[in-house]
Amino acid sequence: MEFHHIDYSIAPEQMFKAISALANPVWLDSGKPASTQSRYDILTALPHQILDVEGINSKDANSFIFEAQSLLDRFRTSTQSTTCPFQGGLIGFLGYDLFAKDFSLEKPNEIDFPKAYLGLYLWAIIYDHHRQSASMVIHPECDAITREVILGLPGKAAESLAENNFRLTSTFAASENKETYFKAIGKIKDYIHAGDVYQVNYAQHFQATYLGDTSGAYLSQRGLHPAPFSAYIGIGDKAVLSHSPEEFLSVLGREVQTQPIKGTAPRARDPKIDQRNADVLQASDKDKAENLMIVDLLRNDLGKACKPGSISVPKLFELQSFSNVHHLVSKIRGSVADNVSILQLIRHCHPGGSITGAPKKRSMEIIDELETRSRSLYCGSIGYISLCGHSHTSIAIRTMVADGKHIHCWGGGGIVADSNAEKEYQETFFKVGPIMKSLEDTYLNTSALSYS
Repeated sequence: MEFHHIDYSIAPEQMFKAISALANPVWLDSGKPASTQSRYDILTALPHQILDVEGINSKDANSFIFEAQSLLDRFRTSTQSTTCPFQGGLIGFLGYDLFAKDFSLEKPNEIDFPKAYLGLYLWAIIYDHHRQSASMVIHPECDAITREVILGLPGKAAESLAENNFRLTSTFAASENKETYFKAIGKIKDYIHAGDVYQVNYAQHFQATYLGDTSGAYLSQRGLHPAPFSAYIGIGDKAVLSHSPEEFLSVLGREVQTQPIKGTAPRARDPKIDQRNADVLQASDKDKAENLMIVDLLRNDLGKACKPGSISVPKLFELQSFSNVHHLVSKIRGSVADNVSILQLIRHCHPGGSITGAPKKRSMEIIDELETRSRSLYCGSIGYISLCGHSHTSIAIRTMVADGKHIHCWGGGGIVADSNAEKEYQETFFKVGPIMKSLEDTYLNTSALSYS
């Protein structure tokens, strides 16, 4: 493994401008400096090999996972480091319904976007914000042409003046009206009262049309919506723009951690009102009950892949505050069983239980029945599996999918027996309304719009 020191004063934003000109650019973004909860930025491009899934069935999903594991096995390195988490490996995403047949899902995918994408990247630039250092790591099998291009990136980044030609050509519009949303909430409550489920995470979909390079849009918006598990992944004329606050699975060695979010309150400009919103959230029996329900679900998911007796819950209902909302976050840990790979662990837990409901399978069937559009990547997972054995993935919420013509996003929330439909409806806008509004304010020649 080859390591090169990089001047830490060259900001990740500058490096991203240089990398975004290359094929299939990636930025796994810590959200620094506004976000303080993550340590690393990982930037790369020019994948050695690409795996993706378009039309999906159960066999395709299994083949996809088998091929991904084969690549990890072929290029695996024995170099271990707790300060260099990614040493070449797979980076990409798994869509919400990648394993649709496992959950009896039938809704067709109307969005022109891969169900899954993993690139094998044999080099990366890594910023360690705890150590205030940056380095380039290059795998021994990285080809000579790629190596020559990437070694010149720091110099290009220092002088990078990339243009931003992105623009919206329409406002964001919801795929369902308020009446349809309320009817769906009523049906979910009927299922809850019938004993089918305890909770269902229901979401609504929005879309707008656009032109230009989405990397410029991501770069301009990330400071407005800082989040510790943000990401940009470019795939030709398509892209993922994620401002996710939620960790899915973090694997260091054989130890796994997940941090589900359940419980939301809006931020306010007035500090006193903002603190009051946070206090009400922390005191909410409803939100804590929902959070605990998901903790139990995830303990069960992890239990399928972890050593018996190794699962613990070191944190329950911790308040974490982000640019537009307060959240309740819990932490669950376990030790992965010796015969279980990271991909198998992900398969057991995907999609994350915090964005399905409980029980998971029945909740997903109800989501499939009632939501007006397929979820595509929304509520799937984004991240990496390093060739050295580490892995970190996020839940794809506060995430936009650009398909070359339309930019899509979703906002959702957990519905339980005593949910108030109006409050749940407004909560979806607390979560994604600021993202849509800031894009419109910046890239659409119209007055500021109100999402309510």
